[in-house]
Amino acid sequence: MIKITQHFLPAEVELVRYNNNVYLFNRALLTCFKVPPNLLPKYDSTNLSVTELLEHFNNEIISKLLEKYILISDEDKEDYLKLVARDFQGKTIRKLVLFTTYNCNLQCSYCKIRNDKSPASNMSKDIAIKAVDFFLNQEDFLKKQNELHFYGGEPLLNKDLIMYIGNYIRKKGYSNKEVNLKVVSNGFNIDKDIINIFDKLDISVTFSFDGNESIHNKYRYSNNYNSYNTVIKAMNTYKDSNKKFGVSCTITNDNIELLPEIVEWLNKNYNIPSIGFNVNYLNNDISYKMLSGKLIEAFSKSLELGVWEDRVGRSIRKFVPNNLYQIPKDCKHCGNILAVSPEGKIGACPFLIKDEKYTFLSVLDLDISIYNKFPFLDWNNRRFNNVEKCNQCTFARFCTLGCPIDHNGEIVSLENHRESMCYLSKAIFYWYLENMHVGE
Repeated sequence: MIKITQHFLPAEVELVRYNNNVYLFNRALLTCFKVPPNLLPKYDSTNLSVTELLEHFNNEIISKLLEKYILISDEDKEDYLKLVARDFQGKTIRKLVLFTTYNCNLQCSYCKIRNDKSPASNMSKDIAIKAVDFFLNQEDFLKKQNELHFYGGEPLLNKDLIMYIGNYIRKKGYSNKEVNLKVVSNGFNIDKDIINIFDKLDISVTFSFDGNESIHNKYRYSNNYNSYNTVIKAMNTYKDSNKKFGVSCTITNDNIELLPEIVEWLNKNYNIPSIGFNVNYLNNDISYKMLSGKLIEAFSKSLELGVWEDRVGRSIRKFVPNNLYQIPKDCKHCGNILAVSPEGKIGACPFLIKDEKYTFLSVLDLDISIYNKFPFLDWNNRRFNNVEKCNQCTFARFCTLGCPIDHNGEIVSLENHRESMCYLSKAIFYWYLENMHVGE
């Protein structure tokens, strides 16, 4: 820290220029002050330092800088240093993923669950209850909202288990604010009876939807029927029942340029509350520069329409004061997910649940020692301040480093990051400066 009269300038504060504006930005706490043009010295140049700029500020501006941790008072210095050094993740599983079945009615090209030769199977109630009890009984469980997702295969091919677990959790008194229950479905087996049961149990549904009919059917194909028509029928059934649903869209080279249009079409036809865009990291051919631009466009369109877009949204949200101290990751629960296979094997990533290198133990042997096992501990520590070449970067605090799985399906080292994610981090930061930070 540099002493500025009776105040300190944190080492994390830097001067940022964008579109003829000047900002003071604390990269550790994501606080930002836009310098009014009339306060910039007439000799302003690209070599202007933060300390030189501060000499031109009056007491009113200094007070605003103290509020935003651009400057730190003597009395707040110790508390500030604790905030910056704090370990924000904790050792608590925040998301439980139950694979109710490996069986599926589709053969999606990018799915690692059904695109192998191992037999399909259904999860038993005993295995599910064992995992759920461990999840619910964690020491710090009720400090934040937690998520329980039902995956597959197609999870509704074992719908009785979903109903059983939903009843089990709600009867224990856990509300949606404490345990958010969600089914991720391709739309198969949806009818009004299921919708009514889900409504009573407060179970939300997210449908997999990749765009127009030709694109959707190309990647989510079936030899027996049109998968696009199946999901459209399911969404229409929800709409006719006056119930909301979310959408999960996997980004491919075929729909990457259509992301804003997909948001607009879904909002116009179904008034969806949320959409999540998923990046297929095994796709080496995707242009991350183009992807960043289109994700920003899709987020802007979502914001305009009142739709929550999760991919960019969860990084933008880090600028909100109440969320300043949450370490963002590309997968928001990376290192804090417990995935359970139908036969009861456990792992730290749903994507790798069928890879024996990354699944271990049995859910029957599950205990708190899981937090210190690979890859839970490693992935929990996968953040910018543990990557030497990243921790001084302007964009580091909301950079996600990317998925710890490389293009070959192998885990990268803790120190590694996806340079492709730098495009998105920069795009998000500059979007924020231009669109959200309109003045002081």
